Amino acid sequence: MVTWRGDEGTGADYYLNVENAFATAPYLASLVNSVQGEKVILAHSLGNTVVSSAMQDYGMQVGKYFALNSAVASEAYDPSLADTSTNSPLLSRMWTGMNSSHEHGAHNGIPCLR
Repeated sequence: MVTWRGDEGTGADYYLNVENAFATAPYLASLVNSVQGEKVILAHSLGNTVVSSAMQDYGMQVGKYFALNSAVASEAYDPSLADTSTNSPLLSRMWTGMNSSHEHGAHNGIPCLR
């Protein structure tokens, strides 16, 4: 089992926990890829960011992945769904003017915290 800091601070600290999710992804990928046999993984809420990043950014291989109450934006899986216009109701005003790249790679112009 891999544990990570997904509960730091209050609900207002959500983006700190997103950073923790991305920081945990390489460790999860390394652990899962070291396991032989069929691999099934289930993640809940922001844990899906850990799993998704582990698969996309670090080559984690699993046979089945179940995303339960996923706290991952749909455009993370389908970039054509991204609406980066400034009038998007899904784009937080807090993100205005933020860098649109991420240390783990660009995310299709969607602002990410450093």
